[in-house]
Amino acid sequence: MTLIKNVLINEKLLSAELNKLSVEEKIQAKKVLTSAANKLKLPSQKLLNALKNEGFDLADLVGNGPAKPAKAQPTKRAPRKLVLENQSFAILDEKNKELAHAVGRGVTSYKDKGFKVVKYDELPAALQKVAKDLIAK
Repeated sequence: MTLIKNVLINEKLLSAELNKLSVEEKIQAKKVLTSAANKLKLPSQKLLNALKNEGFDLADLVGNGPAKPAKAQPTKRAPRKLVLENQSFAILDEKNKELAHAVGRGVTSYKDKGFKVVKYDELPAALQKVAKDLIAK
């Protein structure tokens, strides 16, 4: 029932569904919709005028169509906090203490290029200091 209700109260959805019909089906649909529209129980013009005189409007009673859900405000993601011990590093030049932070596919890329990729705990003490500075940036 909810699907039918959504189609009936949303002109775009109703038009889209009607466009899918064949010509014969469109003619039949028009007859059915016209007949159904005539059977809708709407307030009389006399009642609407009386309400208007009292300061009410039909829109006050029924609203302006289906309520649209409020868009949720996207929450800003907190910056990632890298845990040093879980990071991988590619040793580019051990003598000159050059490291690269290897993340994701970068690990494979560095390995394919022939660099040694290790976890922080596996680094020599001198390179661990370089790794800390690299992550702190």
